[in-house]
Amino acid sequence: MANLIDQDQQWLINSLNATLDTNQQARSFAEASLNQAALQPGICLYHLCNL
Repeated sequence: MANLIDQDQQWLINSLNATLDTNQQARSFAEASLNQAALQPGICLYHLCNL
């Protein structure tokens, strides 16, 4: 059975992967996006726990 993930979880996975990108601009954008998301109560923690 395939793993089912929603769009928010996919965004989180993509953003975390982008923090490993060799392109500094891509990394910085991903880090800024994750920081912004972290300011939203419960969003990132919820998705990290449900990956």
